[in-house]
Amino acid sequence: FEAMPAKSPSNANVVTTREVRTRSCQVQDALRVEVLIYPPERYPANVRICSQPVSKGKTGEGFRVRLIIVPNIPELVAVLHIAAPDDVKTSWICSNLMVTISVCKAKDLDFKISRSRVEKVCKDRPVTGVFRGLLKSSEMLDRHQGWLNEKGELHVQAEIRGLPSFTPTVDFSQELKVVTFRLAGDRCLYFDRRVLMGQSEYFREMLATSVWQESQTGEIDLSKDPQCTVESVSALLDYMTSNSFEAHGNTDLAFVVRMLADRYQLRQLVEEVDSQLESQLNRENVLSFFGRLIGSNSLLEAKCLKMLELDGQRILEQQEATLDQITEENPLLAKKLIQVLLQRGKKRAREAECGSKEASRAR
Repeated sequence: FEAMPAKSPSNANVVTTREVRTRSCQVQDALRVEVLIYPPERYPANVRICSQPVSKGKTGEGFRVRLIIVPNIPELVAVLHIAAPDDVKTSWICSNLMVTISVCKAKDLDFKISRSRVEKVCKDRPVTGVFRGLLKSSEMLDRHQGWLNEKGELHVQAEIRGLPSFTPTVDFSQELKVVTFRLAGDRCLYFDRRVLMGQSEYFREMLATSVWQESQTGEIDLSKDPQCTVESVSALLDYMTSNSFEAHGNTDLAFVVRMLADRYQLRQLVEEVDSQLESQLNRENVLSFFGRLIGSNSLLEAKCLKMLELDGQRILEQQEATLDQITEENPLLAKKLIQVLLQRGKKRAREAECGSKEASRAR
């Protein structure tokens, strides 16, 4: 898959976007691209089916994503092509992208064949690696398997997490206005309104739209949130001016800053915090980390889950003295732990069954 142009290609071996039904939407922090394609016999050999480019922001503001599919080789394969925003002229790189490509069954929308992995793309190599093992062409054509809908179309979707959000640069031609952050204990922090709007889509929407009270008062009231301390909010504001954050091993501060960064849509700060927390992850703190990350769909959450899947029994034994307190404080963590242990038990049972069958054949 060579680099695709930002606009619809005219190559004879590429099915244009006019012939491919494309839909996009945002799922939590993910961008989803969905296409409906015909079975392989409807296309010429070696054809590439290319979705319309979709992005998280307005046209031209965010990274544009295309889903590219080759359906008529022994198995369906796919890649994602990433194009930078129009105003990015220099080299760029996107690392730690979580990409999932799925084939969905028409007769059972909850049944999918999915492949996921972490990807890195850049200006010189704007395509992900090839995703294979999704669906064989013969399986796609077998109507009894239920992959095709009533119109004979196959539903393929891709989700990508971790794309940077491009926001306008700080406009210093605007009049200087100060925003007041009111914290508990009658404490206040003061910050440049222009920087807030230039660095965060959330604050830009809040401070530029009259329906928000904060745009009228110039004050953001965090006084009822006990986690919004001078230290944590200062760390967030400092990142907007320095592009730097260092928790110095303080995991409580790191998780609070991560929460604020996620709330105020500072994706790069979330990734920076996760990187620092990952370096501290071990058997002693994995339960605590996992409990704070459940539902975040982050790479760090996935690493915690993997650690529990591989070594959950030993971890639970080590944490036995505090397990009651941990699960009482976080019932969702208790539920997840039960699910992990059940899945691990089923996996071991399947492995034992397969081993037994192989031993019987050997005899």
